[in-house]
Amino acid sequence: MTLDRIIAIISGPWGIIATLSLVALLIGREVAGSLAGRQAMRWRRGLTVGAAPLLAVFAVVVTLRLLGPIQAVLGAASDTVPTATAAIAGVTPTVVANATATAPPPVQAVATAAPSTAAAATPAAVAPTAAITPSATPDGAALVAQVRTTQADVRRGTVETTVDYGGGITAVSTATFDLGDGQQPPRLLLSTTYKGATGSRIVRRLTIGSQTWQRGADAIWVRQATADDIRAQVAEVLPQLGTNTIAVTFMPARVATLRWYEATRDADVALQVDAATGVPQEERRTIRSGGPTLVVRYINWDGPVDIPNLAP
Repeated sequence: MTLDRIIAIISGPWGIIATLSLVALLIGREVAGSLAGRQAMRWRRGLTVGAAPLLAVFAVVVTLRLLGPIQAVLGAASDTVPTATAAIAGVTPTVVANATATAPPPVQAVATAAPSTAAAATPAAVAPTAAITPSATPDGAALVAQVRTTQADVRRGTVETTVDYGGGITAVSTATFDLGDGQQPPRLLLSTTYKGATGSRIVRRLTIGSQTWQRGADAIWVRQATADDIRAQVAEVLPQLGTNTIAVTFMPARVATLRWYEATRDADVALQVDAATGVPQEERRTIRSGGPTLVVRYINWDGPVDIPNLAP
């Protein structure tokens, strides 16, 4: 490298100037040698004043040019030390942390030889292990099947239904039902609060088997004709999954939402269920043509109920 730089300097502008100065100095000395007396002294003095500084400057330039690569090499060598230190301090924990999950023997040996590095790698090794632990992937079709089974098996419970007709008119009903067990007849206790522009009123209805009684504001139970079977009345407030195409969205806190279009009512339905058990929690039914909005809350699913089993 040094020889190349010397050649480059000599062939450069400073080399040409130094060469011309050296040639002029030699020619001048020859001319001065042929002269005598004061004329020869003047030639020598002129050559010394003119050419010697140029040669000195040329020597300085050559020295500085040659010292440049040496300084660069020394600087690079000094920078290498902290770089290597940083690599040992920063890269080693990452390698140990990544290797801990796969646990190859050579890297484990490095972790054992450096206690501080192994200690730093321990938290980092836990996270990848938890991330790659196999877990059950949510299955929408399986959840829908579970909801169908749960609904088919329900025997008793409490359901709260809110119908918003718009204009401040609402009806809130609480239905407590027991579908019976073959020894006890099915029973349904229904309490409805109607609210409108003229005020509100509460109507209670009790159905035992095929007999129905209703009580109004006068607190007197009056025998009524049973319009629908209890099972049919309960089915009206239970999710109507049918054969509809159902979209399932899984959410945090073990909750999932089932959505479908119910053609018989021209309504969009969103049902929130427990993703682990398939038990319905809340259903919202919105009619596309702008009819009333129905919200059903399943308060007690297949739990104990308190319904009279005798006529009032």
